[in-house]
Amino acid sequence: IKRDSKRRIFFSPLQGEVASQILPTERTEGLDSIVLLYNGRLYEQSDAVFRSLILLGGFWKFIGICLKIFPRIISDAVYNFIARRRYRLFGKRDFCRVPTVEERRFFLD
Repeated sequence: IKRDSKRRIFFSPLQGEVASQILPTERTEGLDSIVLLYNGRLYEQSDAVFRSLILLGGFWKFIGICLKIFPRIISDAVYNFIARRRYRLFGKRDFCRVPTVEERRFFLD
């Protein structure tokens, strides 16, 4: 949210009402990955990360384009490697930060 100066990215839990209306049921069962819906197309895993970086613009767009050159099998393997170890790499908190009033408008139920 902090880096999205164009305010183009919104968030929804995968188990939420919005996600259940947008995503096909067979895609949501057991899904534990990032999903991005952009221009009517669904992006998952590393593709969702790269497209999100591109949407942020500026330097992030450059990073997203550079990372997109890797074959998806490699980028998804790296994505899964990091996802499985995310708490060891980035730490784990006992609670989630509550969004501010300003930030709440970027969360869909």
